[in-house]
Amino acid sequence: MKLLRLILDKNQVKELRSIFDNDKQGYKYTLWLHRHFYGDTTDIESLSENELRDKVHELKNVELSENKDWNDDLKASCTTSSPAEGGQ
Repeated sequence: MKLLRLILDKNQVKELRSIFDNDKQGYKYTLWLHRHFYGDTTDIESLSENELRDKVHELKNVELSENKDWNDDLKASCTTSSPAEGGQ
């Protein structure tokens, strides 16, 4: 978290679209960034994974991966289907 704060402050980032993984740690990072930019005071450390997920789904600037992480989404999008057999 300290590294994220340093990067955000150094580059004077005012807003970003969160693309963290679709898991507990990704939810925490997303909510931490929301707190940093918008002054939210939610204590994320005391929330369960389901509560974190529900909070993240309420935010407008969040795009979660369909799978657990973005690497899995990328792999799924890169797979090619074999051509239909017996066609033209």
